[in-house]
Amino acid sequence: MAHSRPLPHYTRNLIALTTGTVTFLIGLSFTDASTVLPSFAAHLTSSALLIGLLSTIGSGGWLLPQLIAANYVADKPAKKPYVILPCLIGRPLYLVLALATYLLAAKQPLLMLVTLYAVQAVFWVADGLATPPWFDVLEKAIPGRRRNRYVGVSQVLGGVLAVGAGIIVRRILDPVQGLPFPVSYAVLFGISFIFYAISTLVQFVVVEPMEASAVTQRPTWRQYLPLLATTLREDRPFRQAIIARLLAGLGGMALPFYILFGTDILGLSAAIVGTSVTAQMLGRVLGGVLLGAGGSRLGNRFTLLAGLGLTSLAPLLALAVALLQHVLDANAFALVLPLVFFFIGISMNAVPWGFTNYVLDIAPPQSRPMYVGLTNTILGLLIVAPIVGGAILQATSYVVLFAVSLGIFLASIWLTWRLPVPPLRE
Repeated sequence: MAHSRPLPHYTRNLIALTTGTVTFLIGLSFTDASTVLPSFAAHLTSSALLIGLLSTIGSGGWLLPQLIAANYVADKPAKKPYVILPCLIGRPLYLVLALATYLLAAKQPLLMLVTLYAVQAVFWVADGLATPPWFDVLEKAIPGRRRNRYVGVSQVLGGVLAVGAGIIVRRILDPVQGLPFPVSYAVLFGISFIFYAISTLVQFVVVEPMEASAVTQRPTWRQYLPLLATTLREDRPFRQAIIARLLAGLGGMALPFYILFGTDILGLSAAIVGTSVTAQMLGRVLGGVLLGAGGSRLGNRFTLLAGLGLTSLAPLLALAVALLQHVLDANAFALVLPLVFFFIGISMNAVPWGFTNYVLDIAPPQSRPMYVGLTNTILGLLIVAPIVGGAILQATSYVVLFAVSLGIFLASIWLTWRLPVPPLRE
């Protein structure tokens, strides 16, 4: 698709979409899925499998509904309403979670754990339903290289502001100077709700451009499913990108357990959670730079290779610490663990966005929702990754878990290297 067309309301859309992304990222940082939520769940259960299930619910809830959403909106000229409605359903639930945490966490941990699972499931299912139409709106409003710049700026800005969120998280969870449990986590959930509300409201400001090439009739499910199979069979770069993305996601099987490794095995205090959140947000900033500067100048394949390479340093460092834990002292542990989360932060921007931008680059305009929905639905297979990680940990050790994670990341890097380079577009 040529992107020399005029872009009415470009500045307005850029501001609105950037504001929505930044506030959503800040909201996520207060209830981070790799630090805050596992730490909270550890107050409710000692089971590694149940803690890993929390991450599975989040990723599965976001990924699995997207194929349905993509086909449903395929014949809708305006996709924006199908972005806003799911957000209005899912994001207010964080206020419910804050209240439930205050009332239930200390007295009824099992009921609180079930409530946490339920809120996470609905929140991410709703966000997953909104994702294919949102990406279609984004590509129409901010296409080509400008999309890379938007992603880079929003992720850098969100990451910088989220560093402050990490400092606040650290203070709130500090066992000496912070708030007592469960008030501490209730406050964090409440703050997330405020930022999620802002990120939803600004979607009303976006003016969605209309495309003459939009699909006028969506396929039936009988037509749609064979179409998906044909697309995967005939579009080799698309198929290869999905496989590489699956490997990158499977490499994240250790994600929920890094913070537990620090607190349970290395003996670090709960304050390391806040420090790790801050380091992770700094990593997000670097990931945003890779997306914006690297992606717009050198393409999304470069972004992916750089992001995956840096991300693989997280299990490598954790593996080194696990092997040397009887040699290093506690001060070394306190320095290395935040560095692990710094590299995880890079992956949270560079890897998912890099693959999504790559798919948008190679997708036919009329098939963008289908390509995005199919990609993310297939990635729903990754819901087992944290459970597999928990099973490996319970059956073996942290050393084995980190080594397996590293090996899978290296396989993803190799396959990404073999991806063709799509042309850069304005």
